[in-house]
Amino acid sequence: AAAAAAAAAAALGKATGVPPSFLRPRTTSLKLPGGLLYTRSSMAAIPPANELVRLSTGSPDEGKLCILNLDGQGRVLDLIYIGKDPVEPRNLSCLVGMQEAYLNSCLSLHKRDLVDDWIMFFRDDWAHAIYHDRFQELVHSLRAMLAGDEGGMEVLDLLLRALEDGKDDATISSLRSNAVGPAGEKLMPSTKKLIETSTLDFLKKNKTILPFYLIPDGKTHK
Repeated sequence: AAAAAAAAAAALGKATGVPPSFLRPRTTSLKLPGGLLYTRSSMAAIPPANELVRLSTGSPDEGKLCILNLDGQGRVLDLIYIGKDPVEPRNLSCLVGMQEAYLNSCLSLHKRDLVDDWIMFFRDDWAHAIYHDRFQELVHSLRAMLAGDEGGMEVLDLLLRALEDGKDDATISSLRSNAVGPAGEKLMPSTKKLIETSTLDFLKKNKTILPFYLIPDGKTHK
């Protein structure tokens, strides 16, 4: 639930002046000489390289390289894989266009050297809900609820003031990260509860096709 809280808290990013886009990215997969496989999934518009945050695992020498390119707001705009092992292009395409907090706060984990293989990271059990075709319904629902929630509005007001003051993307992104905290730990308790309850409801409704999550039954035991 903690990871889900961090993911859902990314909905607060809509106040930064960068409209969230859920248009499907373009994905290409092909075979390269030497037995290598290439997959790239990208949004239509990508800023210059010097405006991107590049997060990579592996290397050409290892025969496996994966790169995530994020914009200043932490949104994944581009994913590139080159390696000998097959990957899941459809699943990888689901990651592109999303704010990194939805992806188990992957930016923070990468900075702390806790991710050494993006492909394996995104195959972990926590990620299965992201590939569900109804996940965006949860995202839209959370956005609507957070817009009227006291804790959510508090963070939104902070970001709006920064935007009005002309702060750059990096500053606004840092403000949001500090206001939300890892796994949403700095959010108001009522806000965290709202996010957790909504996420658990989503998992319960889709339990038959998302059996990887341990869902509390709500019962107390003495």
